[in-house]
Amino acid sequence: MQMRGYFSGKLRHPTLWLLRTALWLLSTWYGTFILCGIKSLSSQFPYFQRFSQVEAKRREEIVLNWSISYFYHLRMLFRAMKFLVHLSFFTQLDEVNENHACKALDYCGPDPGLANQIQISTSPSESDADRMGPLYPIQACNLQPPLNALPAQKSKPTTITCDVLIIGSGAGGGVVAGVLALAGYNVIVIEKGGYNARSNLSLLEGPSMDQMYEGNGVVATEDMGVVVLAGSTVGGGSAINWSACIRTLDNVVSEWRNEYGLELFGSEAYAKAMDVVCERMGVVTGKVPLECESLSTEVLC
Repeated sequence: MQMRGYFSGKLRHPTLWLLRTALWLLSTWYGTFILCGIKSLSSQFPYFQRFSQVEAKRREEIVLNWSISYFYHLRMLFRAMKFLVHLSFFTQLDEVNENHACKALDYCGPDPGLANQIQISTSPSESDADRMGPLYPIQACNLQPPLNALPAQKSKPTTITCDVLIIGSGAGGGVVAGVLALAGYNVIVIEKGGYNARSNLSLLEGPSMDQMYEGNGVVATEDMGVVVLAGSTVGGGSAINWSACIRTLDNVVSEWRNEYGLELFGSEAYAKAMDVVCERMGVVTGKVPLECESLSTEVLC
């Protein structure tokens, strides 16, 4: 069912038709022979068989051969299948929303304490402001058309004036918007992703990728050689990676400045900007607080 979801809408790629064709061929005996060769043959009549009928060890050998094949499309098929199978396996849930792969990886999964807090915060007694987070005033604005509104094609466009219009609310756009707003400018930020307050997150990998990543987390280059993980939510990648932030290392700053001629890095202005961002995001340096040790973040500090 999960793989069906990827092919029915989640996965958008210019060569998706090739993957669908390959999977269809593998469901037939003649297609399996074309893609897999003699390794797919059985020792018993009628000898030819579908890919699902080939014994597991030989299927593994066939797939590994695809990865080093002289044929470009077979190598691409291997990369696509490897990515989708891993993604499906590590995000699959049972009927009680538990991922059994977590136990095999010795991973505790979502923090039970935080999950309980989220369940409590979504109770009917919780106020809308607490449930929707710091952007509640924006969410509460009357952005929805009234019930007696005219049809869309007859309604008049809404005009909003501002000093600065910023496209994207990630690490670049969000910081620029904050600096300009503090300087007194009237700023509007346009973000195509949705707003996800912490109380609305499931803390599960699969649903969270659907909510917060570009293309549901399954964006890749045309040859499937590189998987692109990009945030698509209010805050962009910063909303996802803020808890894994470190200050730019001195040797990295030195390399950027001395080897690439980027004079900004290592300057007083850059140091001040880093201080402001780290303070705003609560970046920890040195020893990690006791309550964070279970997250194994000490290696980042």
